[in-house]
Amino acid sequence: MVLPAVLSIASAGLGVIGQQRQQRAVNRAAITNYKYQVQVRERDWAQTLSIWGAKRTKYKQDLVENNLAAARGYEQAQEGLNRTFETAIQNNEKAFIQYLKNHGQQSAAGRTGRSIDRINTLDIAELERFAGKQAFAMTRSQEAFKQNVGDIRRAAKSERNKLFANVAFAPVPDAAPPPPVTSNNTLGLLAGLVSAGVSGASTYRQFGGTAFTGNTVN
Repeated sequence: MVLPAVLSIASAGLGVIGQQRQQRAVNRAAITNYKYQVQVRERDWAQTLSIWGAKRTKYKQDLVENNLAAARGYEQAQEGLNRTFETAIQNNEKAFIQYLKNHGQQSAAGRTGRSIDRINTLDIAELERFAGKQAFAMTRSQEAFKQNVGDIRRAAKSERNKLFANVAFAPVPDAAPPPPVTSNNTLGLLAGLVSAGVSGASTYRQFGGTAFTGNTVN
């Protein structure tokens, strides 16, 4: 009658141990999956930082080029204004020299009186009109220079804003994966083995066995 009880205990025990092994396998799978998710997250974050670093490097390079382009524009605008002023000064000098030459020729010819005074007045008036035209041209050139410089400044600022938009927001890592939830079935195993023992004892009594009482049979 003992054999059925032993078999019952063994069968129940093997079932509990099998469940324990399955649970361990589930725990290992959960841990492996968690480690894989962590590795993927770290790899993706490293790639994101690499791309972010490349964007910032390009932003700095483009910013330098933007400043250089603006500086070249300012320089060209200033050179254009300088040439306009130089041309106006040269033209005024030529006109004044021509006036002196004409005045000297008239004086050398011995011309005097009201007629020469009238001619001198007309020549001076003509010289002043010419100088006025040159001054007006220089004023317009200054206004055009200021407008040109303003356009360059606004274009450079607009381009800088576009460049900065690419690096305005630093990347943020994704949320970390939750740690795996594992089960510790040690107590379950003990409870299962105890239950198996109790079941075996019941089976043993069912088949007419005597329960162990701890008393020695004489």
